[in-house]
Amino acid sequence: MQIFAPFIALAGILAAAEGACTGPNARTTPPPGAIVVDAT
Repeated sequence: MQIFAPFIALAGILAAAEGACTGPNARTTPPPGAIVVDAT
């Protein structure tokens, strides 16, 4: 079971990353009142 754990985690990360970049979650501007932190 420990052999499959990294593959399951990787699949979950890829699925989450793919879903976060499309649809209503894809924003170009933050919502009003949001705290924006620039890491650059």
